[in-house]
Amino acid sequence: MSAQVAAIALFAAVAGWCLARAMVRQPRPLAARVQPYTAGHRRVFGTVRAGTATDSNAGRPGVTLVFGPLVRQLANGLATVIDASSSTSAELRLRQAGLDLTVEQYRTRQLAYTTGALGAGALLGVLLGRSAGVVLLLTVAGGLWGATRWRGRLDRLIAKRRDRMRAELYTVCQLLAIYLRTGDTPAGAVDRLVRRTRGEVTTELAGAAAEIRTGASVASAFERLVSTTPEPGAARLYRLLSSTWTAGGDDQALFALGEDMRAARREDLARLMAKRETAMALPLVMVIGPILILFVAAAIPHIVFGR
Repeated sequence: MSAQVAAIALFAAVAGWCLARAMVRQPRPLAARVQPYTAGHRRVFGTVRAGTATDSNAGRPGVTLVFGPLVRQLANGLATVIDASSSTSAELRLRQAGLDLTVEQYRTRQLAYTTGALGAGALLGVLLGRSAGVVLLLTVAGGLWGATRWRGRLDRLIAKRRDRMRAELYTVCQLLAIYLRTGDTPAGAVDRLVRRTRGEVTTELAGAAAEIRTGASVASAFERLVSTTPEPGAARLYRLLSSTWTAGGDDQALFALGEDMRAARREDLARLMAKRETAMALPLVMVIGPILILFVAAAIPHIVFGR
């Protein structure tokens, strides 16, 4: 079997499967069926907002309405295999990475990259004119790259955001402690910090301060930050602010926490320096070492055999 025939058969099988899935009617939840009949009565009793009875599909293009359920189902199935996590876990990871994406948008992009990489791998194999096994191997390799690209990007963004927060924590703790010593309340200290600084920790504190001003309790606002922040040191800061908020704050505890964050940062830099030194010494060992061995080994025949 030639590579062209194998590629055509593969694409035909995928197209047939997609057509079969599109022709099969997707089950509609019972709540969506009875919602137009119950929304009015629920609105009277105050258990639903007035805008709930409107059609959520109004204004959406027809292609999205037709193929949207199929694409979402395929994206969710791919996410189940690749990420092996629920929608709640994926939403938390997106929040920790700082991406303004919904779970549906993230999974749809993951599916789009997977499909595109599959097609690119198969096309590359066909253009190279290789055997069917090579075409299949390139297709699978491209699909794996496309499926894991967004997951790897999400992990890298979370790691970078965690590093930035770890670098900011010492300064944030010092500034909050200084503001408290000058007579500010915890709310005033956080407001001054938000107005005068920029950063990941400041952005999270600004969100918590906004929730508190709109009527949310201090414990619930900071508990949300503790459960969503990617940095454990920032979670310690939020717990400290939550426990001392009504008591006027604790500048000594903030100073101590800042010193702990500084020591932890120093240890992280020491480990990074050790890794960089090892990486710098590796080329010397791999390049200069064999050359030195050759220079030493070149004299062995003359010493042993006299030639």
